[in-house]
Amino acid sequence: MIISKRLKKDIKKKLPLWIASVVIAIIAWFLISILLYPTVSMTFADVELSTDITGSSASANGFVLINLDVNKVTVRLEGNRAEIGDLKSGDLEAKLVVNNVTSRGSRQVEIEVISKSGKKFYVKEITPKIALVTFDKYETREFTLTPKMPNLNLTEHKRVDHSGYTCEPSTILIKGPSAQLDKIERCDAIVNSERTLESSERINCDEIKFYSSDNSPISGETLTVLDPNVVVNIPVVTVREAMLNVQFVGAPSNFEKSILKYTLSADTITLASPSKSYVEMPTSLDIGPIRLSDLDLNYSNTLQINISSPDLINFSKLDSVTFTLDKTNLAQRVIDVNKFEVTNGKDTALYDYKVNTTSLPVTIIGPSKMINDITADDIVAYVDLLSVDPLTDVFSYSVTYSFPKHSQVWAVGNSSVWIQRKLKR
Repeated sequence: MIISKRLKKDIKKKLPLWIASVVIAIIAWFLISILLYPTVSMTFADVELSTDITGSSASANGFVLINLDVNKVTVRLEGNRAEIGDLKSGDLEAKLVVNNVTSRGSRQVEIEVISKSGKKFYVKEITPKIALVTFDKYETREFTLTPKMPNLNLTEHKRVDHSGYTCEPSTILIKGPSAQLDKIERCDAIVNSERTLESSERINCDEIKFYSSDNSPISGETLTVLDPNVVVNIPVVTVREAMLNVQFVGAPSNFEKSILKYTLSADTITLASPSKSYVEMPTSLDIGPIRLSDLDLNYSNTLQINISSPDLINFSKLDSVTFTLDKTNLAQRVIDVNKFEVTNGKDTALYDYKVNTTSLPVTIIGPSKMINDITADDIVAYVDLLSVDPLTDVFSYSVTYSFPKHSQVWAVGNSSVWIQRKLKR
């Protein structure tokens, strides 16, 4: 116990001396190391590479840094121990040495390392020492929007009228690197939500996507849509198939049009209406007309499709069809007609009207089994002067033919006779 107390007393007495000795030793080691080894080499990993190019020639020429293949570097420094002995990676900054950048594109750029606090040192090695950098200019361009609704469903007999399937606004402004903007061929305003529509709607788009000319998606990471608030207009119409019905004119009153067989390049058309219901829409649409006297055995013609109703839309985008007469079981022959009837002459109380033409060849068409049984006596050739106000006493006018005994025969071609007008005595 006595020795122990003495030891404690001795330690307590000498402790300040021991501490002072340690401090003196550390200071002495530090001074000796500085005096004997003033230069030290140190390696720092994970030094952040700055993307700031402010003040460089690239910045002065309006270019920005778009892409960089290096994020961090490892650097080996050499310098005065007193100057750099306490440096850490966070005290250093790696920078790009950007000189003479006058055009956009990719290039290799050297990397330098400096002290954030201004300490001096010699850079012995930087890994990597070169970075691949892409420079470009930011521009703002206008692009047309295309509406897209991939999850759209429609009720029965309903379709989207793509002529009114639009975006509001129809264009957008996009800011980004010019090289990236050059790639954009199409901008889609997309509504991703699933909808089942039976009438027209306006829906806010969920996102805007960009595509190249080969329909490859383009990343929007470096692109900014200046006003992304876009509404998609979805016009929904009712649709119905309608048969195309050819109209024939100039036929005798007893003519059986069912004898006319023909083919059309399209038999039906799709009609659409924004206001009519399915049951209110027509089941057929008249086209033509075709004058019966034009219909010879080799007749073929293009008929225009015209829709006069303001409530109907030609949804097939079918502007015309080709009509071809089916001449199966039909035949034709020529008969000379020498009897003519003049009707509806003007001022018949004062004038007599007489046909001066003695004979006229007429081409007739009908069923092949009966065409040879028809004679000139079966043909009524009349000249209807209802709409004629002759300026001379001799004039030419067209002849119309009918076949009172044969309802499946018609005359083709345009023929006329000379008419003489005489005062009655």
